[in-house]
Amino acid sequence: MEKYRKQPNRIVYDRPVNNEVGYDKAINDLMFFKEIYDKQFFEQVVSEENGYMNYIKMKLQQDTYTILDDTYEKADITDYLDTIVGKRLYKEEQAELIKKVDLRDGRGRQQKDVEQFNIYFQKNSLPYNINNDSKMNKDRRRRLDNGDANPNYNKRYWILAKHIVFD
Repeated sequence: MEKYRKQPNRIVYDRPVNNEVGYDKAINDLMFFKEIYDKQFFEQVVSEENGYMNYIKMKLQQDTYTILDDTYEKADITDYLDTIVGKRLYKEEQAELIKKVDLRDGRGRQQKDVEQFNIYFQKNSLPYNINNDSKMNKDRRRRLDNGDANPNYNKRYWILAKHIVFD
C-alpha cells in the first residue's frame, strides 16, 4: 500500500479495528470474485482465435462482422493501384508498390515477385494484374515525347493492368 499509494487497491482495504486505535486489513469479497471472473474471461478470450471479436459478435447478437481496418486498408490499396494503372513502373516505382502492398510470406519476408503479387490480387478479389514480360517490357525509347533523352532507356518495367469485373 505504501509503494502504490496513488493507486488504491480495490480488493484489500483498511478497516478500523473495534475498540482499538488503528486499522486492520480486510478483503472486499465482491471485488475479489470480480477479479477472478475477469481473469477467467480474459484467459478464455485469449485462448480462442478471434475470441474477442466472437464475444462482441455474441453480445451484439450478430452473425457476421467486418473489421473496418481491413476494409480501409483494402480501399487504400485500391486507390493507390488505380493511380498507377497503365503506367510504366521502374525500380523506384516498383519499390513503392512493394512497400504499399507489403506482401509477406509465412516467415515474415517481404515478397517482391510479380507472380506473388498476381496471386495476392487474385486471392483478395482485386481486379489487377502486373505484366512483367521480360522481352516486351523493356524501354526501347531513346528519346521521350518532349525530345529529352530517356533516363530509363533499356531498363525493364512493370505495367499494372486493371480488369473489368462483371457481376
